Amino acid sequence: MNKANVTLQKTDSVTISVCKNSTDVESFHPDISESISVLNTFDCSLKYVTYNIKRESDINDQNNNVDGDEASHSNAFTMMMQGENSKKPKTKTDGNRVTAKDKLYNSLCDHMTSCDVMFPGSMPDDTVKKHIDVITNAMWYLDGNKQKLTDRAKQSENVAIVPDRFVDNFNDYNDWKKKEQRAPRLQASELKKHSGGIFRLVSMVFTQRWGTFGSDLEQLAVAMDSYAEFLEMSNEQQAKRQKLDHPSRQLGNHSEIQHRIETDTVHKKYTNLDNDLSRQYYTFVSRSTIMQEVSARWG
Repeated sequence: MNKANVTLQKTDSVTISVCKNSTDVESFHPDISESISVLNTFDCSLKYVTYNIKRESDINDQNNNVDGDEASHSNAFTMMMQGENSKKPKTKTDGNRVTAKDKLYNSLCDHMTSCDVMFPGSMPDDTVKKHIDVITNAMWYLDGNKQKLTDRAKQSENVAIVPDRFVDNFNDYNDWKKKEQRAPRLQASELKKHSGGIFRLVSMVFTQRWGTFGSDLEQLAVAMDSYAEFLEMSNEQQAKRQKLDHPSRQLGNHSEIQHRIETDTVHKKYTNLDNDLSRQYYTFVSRSTIMQEVSARWG
């Protein structure tokens, strides 16, 4: 044991830690008032003793430096996100092999760069790409269907509106009309998958400096998630209606109009219908009368 001349003061706080060697973790903390021989009865392999002396002046200095430590952490974060320690999103340039989805990715990169949306300089390019892919995949899925979310948000207070930034931009990349395909139907599970990815992205520390882009991105996730809940509720209600003994039907798909020539004789099975129509809830106008009026007015 190395000897050192240390004068203990009444206000000093002393703690002792004992371990097997200098690289081992602390395993025993004897009391300062106990004899050192107590180690032999506890564990003979404990041979390395560390004394930790805290003085009142050191504690005060430590408390005074709390604000300074927080400032240094803040400065470190600022340095990480600014200047040489930050990086812009890179567009994909692969000659003629750039796909429609790659063009959407590049459009997002250009927009993020124009909004000073940066990534930490220490972040690998592949990781940056994965983060941008999260946004790209969401916009690709919504392309051609954003109006559905916008219309539903106007009709229901439970559905959040999509920010204008994402409504007015990033359109017509996933052009299903050009592909001669039917409009894709939005699925609640897919919407929640994409919104969940965006929620995880905006929860990362470096996105705190993304400004309005970050807040709009979070609002986009909220809109997708709320529309997914609307779809789930609609499906549940539809399932309940279909289980009814006499489920409601859409009038246009389950009705038809048949024209019949007027007659003085009404079949017995149509008696009730004839009686209802004879009560004159409305004025019956024959087709010939309508044609005569049309001819008189417009020739």
